[in-house]
Amino acid sequence: MPKNVTIYIPDEIAEKMAQYPEVNWSEVCRRAITEYVNLRNLSDFEQLAEKLRSEGNEDYNKGRLFFLEAAKKMTLSNFERWYPEINKEIIVKRITPEGGIMSVIEPYEDAAELQAINEMRNKLRGFCKSEEIEAPKHMSDAFCKGAINQFMILYKNATPRA
Repeated sequence: MPKNVTIYIPDEIAEKMAQYPEVNWSEVCRRAITEYVNLRNLSDFEQLAEKLRSEGNEDYNKGRLFFLEAAKKMTLSNFERWYPEINKEIIVKRITPEGGIMSVIEPYEDAAELQAINEMRNKLRGFCKSEEIEAPKHMSDAFCKGAINQFMILYKNATPRA
């Protein structure tokens, strides 16, 4: 059964919203709530965490588990900002000559992966500092690859595409 929700919008935001009368603000709110709930479904987090604990490649799985815990404090806007810097396919397109789409040749793919790993490492450290979460002392490349993998899974689940 559908549920009506009343939300409080500060005057300054309401004034800005009034500049866009064509926008269905109920739909914007509905989507935001749906995306947030999909991202924060803790029962899925716990099931996934348990599965990862039972699998191999310790550093990789530690990265996935760490990101899974950190994601509980993240917002969808964090994911939206991080996505272009973490997604290897987007990075490859940016670093190939003239940004062209071409068959990926190894040096570009390797450079994109290295850039994504370094971005994840930097973003996790910054996020941990801002949220006062204890960051791992050593984030190996395997750890960061695991975090990237978990990021992409959560991002795709939280942002369904039409």
